[in-house]
Amino acid sequence: MRRYRYYLLSAICTILLTLTSCGGKGIVPASVIQPKKMVQILEDVSLLEGYFSAQTHFHYDTLTPEMIGCYDSLFAKYEVTKDNFDSSFSWYSKHPEAMQEIIDSVNARLAHLE
Repeated sequence: MRRYRYYLLSAICTILLTLTSCGGKGIVPASVIQPKKMVQILEDVSLLEGYFSAQTHFHYDTLTPEMIGCYDSLFAKYEVTKDNFDSSFSWYSKHPEAMQEIIDSVNARLAHLE
């Protein structure tokens, strides 16, 4: 009887582990900016940073008021806050497969602009 309980408990644990490890892949939480919108935002961020990097006074470690205003306008355009963008970017960074899909999409869109 004891052996039966052990096998039953092992089987239940195995099933639960299998279900939890396979389920939920590819699902982005509702609190995170969804992939389609994130691609659009990151495309605009890339273009914005490209513009600023062409400026002779540009430094990656310093945000000027002009840059901050542009980022604020960009976030307003997509109806997201800086905090929401930062937390979403952090979530994607912790999920490399989802982040890679976004990066690939952004790169494809930017290549199309060339």
